[in-house]
Amino acid sequence: MSCGPGKLGDWLVPDLVFRSCCARHDGDYAGVGLTRKRADRRLLDCMKLAAGRRQGVKWLWYRVMARVYYHEVRIWGWVAWRRARRRNGRR
Repeated sequence: MSCGPGKLGDWLVPDLVFRSCCARHDGDYAGVGLTRKRADRRLLDCMKLAAGRRQGVKWLWYRVMARVYYHEVRIWGWVAWRRARRRNGRR
């Protein structure tokens, strides 16, 4: 799984249709040049695009879940951000 903080957290945060978005977000956290806020915004934009490919009620459900995931990342993502930065020798 790509979405979630690992271990039990991956089970609590299912990938849904956002797997590629979460994988890119993980790369953004580990990479150079983006602020955490910008990386999180790119995650939201990607998830909204993924949700937009759905029809009817599924579109609404995934759109809501994209916002939920985004807000959770903004609240709790600092832990993963810090871990990724330390792992790659940055602070």
